[in-house]
Amino acid sequence: QLVERRGMAFGWTSWYNYYNEIDAGIIRKNLQAFTERGIPIDLFQIDDGWQPAVGDWLGSNDRFPDGMAPLAREIRAAGYIPGLWIAPFTAEESSEVCRNHADWIVRDEHGPVRAGYNPQYWSGNFYGLDVLNPEVQEYVRLVIHRITRNWGFGLIKADFLYSAALVPRKGLSRGAIMHRAMRLLREAAGDIFLVID
Repeated sequence: QLVERRGMAFGWTSWYNYYNEIDAGIIRKNLQAFTERGIPIDLFQIDDGWQPAVGDWLGSNDRFPDGMAPLAREIRAAGYIPGLWIAPFTAEESSEVCRNHADWIVRDEHGPVRAGYNPQYWSGNFYGLDVLNPEVQEYVRLVIHRITRNWGFGLIKADFLYSAALVPRKGLSRGAIMHRAMRLLREAAGDIFLVID
C-alpha cells in the first residue's frame, strides 16, 4: 500500500550514491538506516551491480552470495516495496547471453548491431536482444517471472529499452518493435510496478 501523497510514490535507489559498486551489505546497511529513522518511503530499489553481467539476469554475482530473494523479503518486512533494476533487452559482450546465444542479438545487413559502449561500468560493447525472436521473448518472461514470483520483488526498473528497437526489421518500424517490447514487459510483469527508462 502506497503512502497517500497526491498519487505519488517515493523511494530510494542504490544508483546515485553507489552506482554499480554495491553488495548485499551495502543494501542492508541502507535498509537499516531507513527503518531506524522511520523515513516514510514506499519503494526500495536495488540498481545495477547485482547481476553477473548485463544480460545475465537469472542469478546474482558473488557480492550477493545468498541471492536476491532474501533481500526482497527483508525489504518487504521493513514495510517497503522491493525493486530491482534490469536492462531486459540488453546484453554486454562478456555476458553468457552474448557468448551462448549469438542468434539473439539484433542484426542488420552488416552483422550484430552495437547498442553502445560502456567501459566504465560494464565490460565495453553491449548489444540489443531481438524481441522478435521467440527465444528472447521466452527468456524475458523467465527473467521477470523469477524476479517477481520466485524472488518476490514488487517493482522492476527496466532500463536501456531502446536496445530492443535499434533498427527496423522483419517489415516492422522501430516504433512497432518498441511497442511489442513494451507489451511483452507489461504482460510478463503483471500488476507489479514497472518503471521504464
